[in-house]
Amino acid sequence: MSSDGLGDWRIAVVTTLAEDIPPAYFGGPSHKKGAGVYLTTATESEAHGKLSFITPHPSALSFNIAFENSREAKKLQSRLARIEVVAPGGPAQAIQMQNIPFLYDYFEQAMVVVTFSFQAIEAFVNNEIVHNAKGDIRIKRKGKLHVYTPIDAERALSTEEKVAIVLPDILKIPTPRGKTPWEGFKKLKKARDATMHLKNKDVHQLSGSESLFIDLLVDDPEQYPLYAFELVNWFYKGREKPRWFQLLADQRNLV
Repeated sequence: MSSDGLGDWRIAVVTTLAEDIPPAYFGGPSHKKGAGVYLTTATESEAHGKLSFITPHPSALSFNIAFENSREAKKLQSRLARIEVVAPGGPAQAIQMQNIPFLYDYFEQAMVVVTFSFQAIEAFVNNEIVHNAKGDIRIKRKGKLHVYTPIDAERALSTEEKVAIVLPDILKIPTPRGKTPWEGFKKLKKARDATMHLKNKDVHQLSGSESLFIDLLVDDPEQYPLYAFELVNWFYKGREKPRWFQLLADQRNLV
């Protein structure tokens, strides 16, 4: 339960009643002013009958997974003691054999962090486009104009296009491209793309630095959800932050 008494912070949409609501029928429930009103998902099937639940915000779920796993990843990373070894190119460092299980556990945790940090952005921009677009989405690719409905834009456009062009245009705010949040987004996207589409260079190298596993090993895993948070925060410039995002910021002591 959150501090406002309205339930879990990950709830997508919640507001409160402005006045008392009497029972709709004899013996039915009544509701007091200030009671929570929630966006609800409902379905019905032969196997389960009628089923409903309060709808979560998809970005909130992804952010929670990313932040929680980044904390666990950080703990594992701290256990990866290095030793000095002699290598063909001179002195080097290596992870000890007894720490290899922690190393692999760390890689797994870090890959989860990267994946869901990026998913927090994807879910956010898709949700914002569908709920805020007033008409078709128009975007140029290689000099050719393409027109999409908001729903089609979710599938057809890249996350980079949505973040840099589409959503700023819909919200009438500057693009984050070229700004500090964009730098974090590009780093996160690089790690996410490498995680989802692992190439041989990311798995094995004798020298060089273009490797997902090398990046994960030397980077701070807690930076990835922060990159996502900073980018999403950009899109709330000049408008009220929703409850889920504000509570996320409060819980994590984020600006």
